[in-house]
Amino acid sequence: MKRHKALTGLFKHLQQQKQRPYWFHGQLGREETERRLHAQGGHGDYLVRYSSATGKYVLSLLHTDGSIYHYPIDRLDDGFYQLRGTESKFLGLDLLLTDFSRALVEASGGIVRRLGRHVQAQEPPPAELIVYGTTTPLHEAVRRGDTLEIRRLLLSLLQLAKTTTSTSGQLSISIVNEKSADTGSTALIDAAKTGNADSVRLLLEAGANTALWDCAGYSALHRAAQKDFVSVVELLLTLGKADPQIRCPLSGNSPLHEAAILGHSNCASALLRHGAAAHPLNADEEMPYELALRFGFAELADYLADWPAEELEDGLEDGDSESHLQRQLSTAVWYHPSLSRADTDAAMRSLSNPPLDGDFLVRLSTSTTSAADDFDDSGASAGTIAASHRSLPTNPMSRHQKRFVLCLASSGSVYKYAIDCDAGAYPVSSTAAATVGLPTGRRLRRKRDAWYIGGGPRHPSLGHLIDYLTRIPDGIPCRLQRPIPPSSVRPSSHHQQLGLIPLSQVLLLSRISGNTAAEIDMFNGRLLSSTTTISSNNSSSASNSTANVAIKVLTPNVRSFNDSSKALKSLADVKLSQLSHKSLVGFVGICLESANNKLMILNELCSVGSAIDYAIRQSPESKPLDLRRWCAQAAQGMAYLASKGCRHGRLSARNILLTVGTGSDSGADKLVAKVSDFGLTDLMSTGFDKHNTALEVGRWYPPELLELAVSLSDPQPATASTESTDVWSFGVCVWELHCCRRYPAGRPTPWHGAGTPGAVLNRLRRGDRLELPEPAAAVVVIKDVVARCMAEAAPLRRAEWIVKRLAL
Repeated sequence: MKRHKALTGLFKHLQQQKQRPYWFHGQLGREETERRLHAQGGHGDYLVRYSSATGKYVLSLLHTDGSIYHYPIDRLDDGFYQLRGTESKFLGLDLLLTDFSRALVEASGGIVRRLGRHVQAQEPPPAELIVYGTTTPLHEAVRRGDTLEIRRLLLSLLQLAKTTTSTSGQLSISIVNEKSADTGSTALIDAAKTGNADSVRLLLEAGANTALWDCAGYSALHRAAQKDFVSVVELLLTLGKADPQIRCPLSGNSPLHEAAILGHSNCASALLRHGAAAHPLNADEEMPYELALRFGFAELADYLADWPAEELEDGLEDGDSESHLQRQLSTAVWYHPSLSRADTDAAMRSLSNPPLDGDFLVRLSTSTTSAADDFDDSGASAGTIAASHRSLPTNPMSRHQKRFVLCLASSGSVYKYAIDCDAGAYPVSSTAAATVGLPTGRRLRRKRDAWYIGGGPRHPSLGHLIDYLTRIPDGIPCRLQRPIPPSSVRPSSHHQQLGLIPLSQVLLLSRISGNTAAEIDMFNGRLLSSTTTISSNNSSSASNSTANVAIKVLTPNVRSFNDSSKALKSLADVKLSQLSHKSLVGFVGICLESANNKLMILNELCSVGSAIDYAIRQSPESKPLDLRRWCAQAAQGMAYLASKGCRHGRLSARNILLTVGTGSDSGADKLVAKVSDFGLTDLMSTGFDKHNTALEVGRWYPPELLELAVSLSDPQPATASTESTDVWSFGVCVWELHCCRRYPAGRPTPWHGAGTPGAVLNRLRRGDRLELPEPAAAVVVIKDVVARCMAEAAPLRRAEWIVKRLAL
């Protein structure tokens, strides 16, 4: 009898359901949409559909003149719906449609006229699209706590689904997730509020959806946490697979926030044990422990801040997070320290093509600003570049370098998410502080770095964040499942040619020199765990020891620069690693500091420095300088470059470096000259190194390059350099070295007094040439070399002739 009564009530409700406004037509194309609207034909008639082309809901409206307008409806990050082009947002599409059905809606803009009648669909709109529905017999039974009636109703629904038409079957199943007319709650939410675990279990087994909200934006898990029903929380998380991070769209609170506000420590513990993040942020950017502290639950605040206690004691001291991060990255199978943005997509397909859902890797980011989901790591702003330039890191894992990108494959696409790190923003409780001897007290102390994606939960380390996302797809389309190891990625050809060095192996020590205008800095540095040792004769050998190196740090000088792949390709085209000569500074490798878009070029360290600076430092009374031998050695290096088809394009006396000779270098007590900075000319066209565009470099140019500099509004004449132009520059270097003792206060300046490249060009056109001072002017060899190097006819400028003339 009772079962018959239950069936009668359900049939009555199903009949009422069919009379409700069914305005959602599911996935529907534009042509069929317009056909249905014209078939009904009323002005202001409308329907809502899902567009597979755009992946959005669309409101389609028939206007008075017969035109049909289609308005996209955006699902916002906080869960609200918003008609594109309007400011109002709504918790459900039913509320949105009601609002735009008002008589004066045209005055607010957004649509051409108010909504009239809907075009009736066959099925009700999904529960996740609406806020209010109709109160069903199932709601009433749950609110009474009548478990037997709930069981009868669910069995009746199951029977209806098996025996009736497909439409009625769909209607009967939808009753389980139907939202009530008064509070917008589902039967499951009502059951969670009553704390009846048996009712919750029955509804979950019948397919109740745990992700639905009531009119206040609370899910069943929120309601159970608010009431401190631990058994219901456990059921929802285990049997119902409820998302422990589900957010209230109004407050942004997770269930853990709600438990913290009310001091429900048992529910908080259950949520944490089942994978809830300990430190999510709500709409007011508050974490659960902060709410617990504010509402007077100090012990719960300590417990939340200290979760998990056994993992928070390590690394509480300031600065220890740096070494912890490096240790973590050294063993992480998902971390790619040298992967560029341009090579990311290829790396994601290294295990399978197309990549499988959940394939992921982490690489360094080239962005220094916060980014949202589907993050595209473009170049940093000029202001950020300038700030980082003023304070270059002395640690291989600096604050600016703690920006990474999570790359995740889902549904055939690769999504990129910025991983941010806030220094000292992760909470440490007073209990944990006491463990390591920090001052205690109820005030929570922030000592560890906080890692997060967008507005997501804060985690004490990058590893914690990755581990969390392997369990819960919080803000990402799917869980992280299969890491892509660096060993599976085949380096691009230019990476292989350059010997790209991981940033973790490069240590910047003292700054040698710099050029602020050109955004170039030189550092003494060390290559950690190096596989290459550079000797003074420019040969390399395998070794596990560290090597002292010189590091040239270049910053891109254009705001639009966002990809270092062009710069790497230009260096690879020069084949720097294949250029080996005793009179060239040895090339070690390239390192990318992606966080600040900096390019590091690692070379052999010439401990004495530039020849011109060394010569200036020597007093007139000191022993004569071996200038001719230095010039001869530099000429040999330039001749070698010419034989390999490599142009220098920026040669000056500051690019001729000195180092202590070895037994094979004509005596260990003598200094040896080597040419540096070769092969970098094409970097100017990639966004790096604007130094060659300045007047100061133009003083070393021959007439043909100066003519280009004068005729172009943004000159980069060095990119047109040849062997003959390099020989001209070498002649200026010889003049510099032999003039150094005439300028005790600084370097000699070629064409002193000429304020523009045009002024230098005019003097050259008049036949002016640099004049050697005494006693160099009396040395026939030096005089001949300078004259030949600065010959007006370019074919006369040959490196081989210079080498022979300077031969000792």
